[in-house]
Amino acid sequence: MWSIVAAVAVGLAISGTVAYQALLRPPDSSLREFLDQNHRDPAAQVVVVAGDSLTHGTLSADFVAMLKNDLDSKGYEFVNAGANGNTVADLLGRLDDIVDAKPDQVVLLIGANDLRILDPDEKTPAVFRAGLDRVLGRLRAETKARLAVLSVPPLGEDSDSALNQAVVRHNKVLADIAKKHGAAYLPLNERLTEILRAERTQPGEPYQLRFSVLVGNAFRRYLLRQSWDEIAAQHSLLVLTDNIHLSDRGARVVGDLVTDWLLAKEE
Repeated sequence: MWSIVAAVAVGLAISGTVAYQALLRPPDSSLREFLDQNHRDPAAQVVVVAGDSLTHGTLSADFVAMLKNDLDSKGYEFVNAGANGNTVADLLGRLDDIVDAKPDQVVLLIGANDLRILDPDEKTPAVFRAGLDRVLGRLRAETKARLAVLSVPPLGEDSDSALNQAVVRHNKVLADIAKKHGAAYLPLNERLTEILRAERTQPGEPYQLRFSVLVGNAFRRYLLRQSWDEIAAQHSLLVLTDNIHLSDRGARVVGDLVTDWLLAKEE
């Protein structure tokens, strides 16, 4: 009897730890931590990277940590303002804290949660467009930051699916909104799609986000210590781990795009 109770207790403890690591743990170099320390290096350029779970980096490979590792020595301080599950409307509600950070650069990767379930009447994309316009408008008016927006990555690795064709159309709208506010457009979707078209020997499965896959991936990552690329390979994926979140390879594409944009200023 006691052995069963002990086994259940251990199982619950492990499950709780994995759930915290994947869902509840704040991102490394978080915006809240940056604001609470009430100190910034006057010689450093503060780069706030804002978005959803792709930026938060606990359900997805952490490209902000990659940037920090690559560019901290070049005088950049990276602040992770990602939040799991965020939509553009959620990001708009958190914008005061981003403005309070007085960033020198702001990079946005947002929209996957807005676009992954497209309403037949197009209400969701309309909210996405209007919300992004407001986010960039406030950042332009209330900060002195250079702005960049990454295109929404593919949803599933079937580049020709109806959903991904819709994502492409809405990325064109995203590019127009970025241009309106003087923000750089960083072609993440386009780069990842190039990889998929060049390397997939069979068409990818259409987008489907299954909770069981999310849970399984979290256990592989935080209990078995597998890399995000290893997890992606187990699902026969190249740049995504579960049809929405980024593998290490996918995250590296984000890091390279942001790095090129940041360093172009120095040339």
